[in-house]
Amino acid sequence: EAGDDYVAPSLKLNELVSRLGRPPLPTDFMTDPDLPAPGIGSLCGVFSQTANYNRGKFLAEAARMSFSLLERTSPAGGGETYAEFRLPLHAESGAWLDLERWTSEFGLRSPRVKWIIQFPQAAYEGLKERRSVLSFGELLEHAFGPPAAAAAHDGASEAKRLVQLLRDVSGFEVAAAAGMREVLGTEESKDPAEWTMPSSPPFAYQFYHVWARLKALNACRASASLPP
Repeated sequence: EAGDDYVAPSLKLNELVSRLGRPPLPTDFMTDPDLPAPGIGSLCGVFSQTANYNRGKFLAEAARMSFSLLERTSPAGGGETYAEFRLPLHAESGAWLDLERWTSEFGLRSPRVKWIIQFPQAAYEGLKERRSVLSFGELLEHAFGPPAAAAAHDGASEAKRLVQLLRDVSGFEVAAAAGMREVLGTEESKDPAEWTMPSSPPFAYQFYHVWARLKALNACRASASLPP
């Protein structure tokens, strides 16, 4: 529990109605990290995104409250508590910079917390439909290109901005989506740059290519004397 000093974020119902264009429905409160990124036309978009009309303020307030609860734990109270928070990355151009902006703007750092960067299995089809990416290979480039550039210290302003965020990242994961096809066919032999179909690749295909690029990223970081 948050305790007596918890103050709920102020959000007026008429503001939500204005954003939704209608009264909220129960389904508006449902969220699933495995689904394509929610838009600002749902309460998921209001409360669970780092980039929306309020710049991810409500999600940041919830995260800061969680940080505060963790930092209050101590050996005297039974032990210090640490946590890894999942942070979904829908890998389109600028996605890493948005996460960096969100964590720095709202002061989301804690010695008790590390971030796990989560790649939702279903993200590709949403990005493909919006033409934010044209292939799965492009998604992978958006996912791993910026961290590799930051490790290589290439001097670009984007790379410099990501250095601090990456210090707070402890891992990556692919979040499986229930109900998606998992049968590997002949198309799974394609290179990611050739995967231009509208549907997301099976979990095993995504897992392998994320693993391969993560190995390359760790090698890049090792050459720069950085931890994996």
